[in-house]
Amino acid sequence: MKQYILCPLGTYGDVNPFLRVGSYLAEKGYEVHVVTISEFRRAAESKGLQFTEFTDGSLFKAGINNPKLWHPVRSFDILMRQLAIPAIRPLFECLTSSLALDENSVIVMGSLAMGARMAAEKLNIPHVTFCLQPTVIRSVEAMPRLSGLPNLARAPKTIRKMAYQFIDLYTSLLTAGTINKIRVDLGLNSRIHSLLTWWMTDHPVLGLFPDWFASRQSDWPGNLHLTDFPLTPLDDAGTLDPEITAFLENGKKPLVFTFGTGVMDWGNKLDVIRQYCTRTGERAIVSGPSFYNTVNDPSTDLFFCGYADFSRLLPQCCAIIHHGGIGTTSEALRAGIPQLIFPLAFDQPDNAERIKQLGVGDFLSPRSFSVTSLDTRLSNLLLSDQVKKKCSELSQKLTGSGVETIGQCLESVAGQ
Repeated sequence: MKQYILCPLGTYGDVNPFLRVGSYLAEKGYEVHVVTISEFRRAAESKGLQFTEFTDGSLFKAGINNPKLWHPVRSFDILMRQLAIPAIRPLFECLTSSLALDENSVIVMGSLAMGARMAAEKLNIPHVTFCLQPTVIRSVEAMPRLSGLPNLARAPKTIRKMAYQFIDLYTSLLTAGTINKIRVDLGLNSRIHSLLTWWMTDHPVLGLFPDWFASRQSDWPGNLHLTDFPLTPLDDAGTLDPEITAFLENGKKPLVFTFGTGVMDWGNKLDVIRQYCTRTGERAIVSGPSFYNTVNDPSTDLFFCGYADFSRLLPQCCAIIHHGGIGTTSEALRAGIPQLIFPLAFDQPDNAERIKQLGVGDFLSPRSFSVTSLDTRLSNLLLSDQVKKKCSELSQKLTGSGVETIGQCLESVAGQ
């Protein structure tokens, strides 16, 4: 019987898919162990999964509280230097020393969990990478929209090739020397020349999204298997907070505003949201970690919450305005509601582009977050019969959670 060791690294949007798949595997009778930062212990144990922290929450907080983490260009630098690279050694040591792993163990990791990849190499045991979004898949044929760069999808092929050469040079200058030194210190002598290629070579990779969201290209790696979105199984979803339910029942369907679990500073966005709702008469739910202790005024048309189960909430709302994270994007697709995206960094610009191309939403630069832009773009989306039709069509493609499909594919590629 296989033992699955899940090694996610990042925000809740990065970790939750692993926990959902882990819960499925545990129900199938496998031993499932989650190894990540202490921030996610409660979430893992609430699903009955074994948990080991390889470092305390300071690693997570150092990166997540840096405002440059969401800069379209500086984001990769901050992510690597303050989160991914500092995690390599402690994660490697945890997997190779603290856990009894053998040929029946399978390490399942996110692309940032480089220490897990190195531990699997050192121990010579099976390993699989979860690719949560199509942005990190190198493709000259269908180049994704990359943060900090213009949209090069329709640029000449020579330009797209040059762009990847620039990206490889940039990432190598930032990371290759440090990562290769760590590899030598850990007894792994093969050097990494391209970080973005190494992430996805010489082992199975599961793309956690369907073909209609990002169709397979001729230059995608052959070891990449597409599955589906790892959505919250509706049978397992929790109930909404009674205060949220009361707000939903007290008027017309509201909008939802969120910028993910990683954004703590909303800047002037709250003032814009209040002004927009006052001007238009719309109701809105504003969700984010900054609002956990907010006391709501029941007489207003704004409701603030630190967390809400989107699988339960979004079907009862009319549209969502968000950052473009893949988790929020996919839950909105299942709910069948329009999306207006203000992408910040990482995969968000590409997810936003795909939502627009699918005909179920639109996007703007975060600098354009204003009462006028909200009024114009949301009106266009909410009044469009074509958008409503496309939202309904795609929602019908996501009647399940996708977790079972991912779990079965993981069993297959892991040789179970």
